Amino acid sequence: DEDEDEDEDDETGKESVVQRGYNVQLPTDAKAGFMVSENLLSQIHKVISKSNGMLLLQSNCEDVAVHMRNTAIEKCGFHSHDASYPVVTSLDASTANMPKRALDYINMGGERAMGSGWSARPLLPHGGRTETEVACMLDEKPVHRCLLMTERGY
Repeated sequence: DEDEDEDEDDETGKESVVQRGYNVQLPTDAKAGFMVSENLLSQIHKVISKSNGMLLLQSNCEDVAVHMRNTAIEKCGFHSHDASYPVVTSLDASTANMPKRALDYINMGGERAMGSGWSARPLLPHGGRTETEVACMLDEKPVHRCLLMTERGY
């Protein structure tokens, strides 16, 4: 029966969405498969520091955004750029329509994407926004975004 197959491990040995209750392709912890790794951030820093470049990080998953920003600053030499319109309030766990992932992160006391280093407004021009950013805007869900510099005070 096809419905029974959904509850079984797939050919890679991973549990299904039904078994884990969320997207099985998401990493299980901070060191297990994030697309934006410490190595990638270090390579980006190396390349864009030649021109005093800046890096936009954004995600609709608050824990992912916080992890990327912290890794970039603490381990890869990036510096935070103060946002013109900083995030001064955060969504709380009572917010309706919040994904389970976000609720779990908030309830476990995860670091919030708030303060001068987080932008409350989009940083890309309207025509340059990503599909995810537009979908979040239409669904009234947050996008957590920050701008990082390779040198202080740039």
